[in-house]
Amino acid sequence: AAAQAALARATARTSGNSGAIDMTAGGASGGSGALSSLPAAVAGNEAATRAAMFAAALNQKANAVLAKKALMQAGGRAVDELEINDHIQHARWKVTQRETLEEVSERTDCSIINKGMYIQPGKPVPPGQRKLYLLIEGPSPQAVEFCKHELERVIEDATANARPDDSGRSYARYNV
Repeated sequence: AAAQAALARATARTSGNSGAIDMTAGGASGGSGALSSLPAAVAGNEAATRAAMFAAALNQKANAVLAKKALMQAGGRAVDELEINDHIQHARWKVTQRETLEEVSERTDCSIINKGMYIQPGKPVPPGQRKLYLLIEGPSPQAVEFCKHELERVIEDATANARPDDSGRSYARYNV
């Protein structure tokens, strides 16, 4: 909110009240409408444009965190997320296996939902999408935290037991 106010003041100083930055979900965070709603004096300044987009992204994340906390308090259930996109493939596979999820869910009394999509390292996240993550919902914050720690332990074990990448080594039966 403070970033929005500062940005609005900067925009008002630049060109009166002729234009405002679109801070809605379809605006600065991912649509082409973000730059078209900037005043001409600010649109020419690349640094101001980047700052406006960065402020919008920060506000969107802050609003998501607040919404998640409000949901936890209103519904009486605790919610948390565990991002798994950046872990190695074997760890992602192991932690999303049905048997693993059922075992951890039964032990912790939490529901675990696989959400998002896998985004390769170095590639940008498409608008409206999120990296692969697990949504954990449980009866109390302690149960959710315990479930999250159990899933992290599964990821660590799977990473430690993964076969190293031997790209130069051949696994053929015979040498010629």
